[in-house]
Amino acid sequence: MIFKISELIERLTEITNDGYKTVEIDLIEAEDDLPGCMTFGAIKNESLTIDYDEVEAIED
Repeated sequence: MIFKISELIERLTEITNDGYKTVEIDLIEAEDDLPGCMTFGAIKNESLTIDYDEVEAIED
């Protein structure tokens, strides 16, 4: 999958500005009419993550 660097930096900057130091990133493969994407979950503590908007792939 291919992503725009500017969109990745924007999302990570948002997470950093919210005060989080770690993030879980998952790649979701494209399915049918849905594009692939990267999801972000900021780690708040051992049992809680805060979800952020995903970044869609521009090419699979």
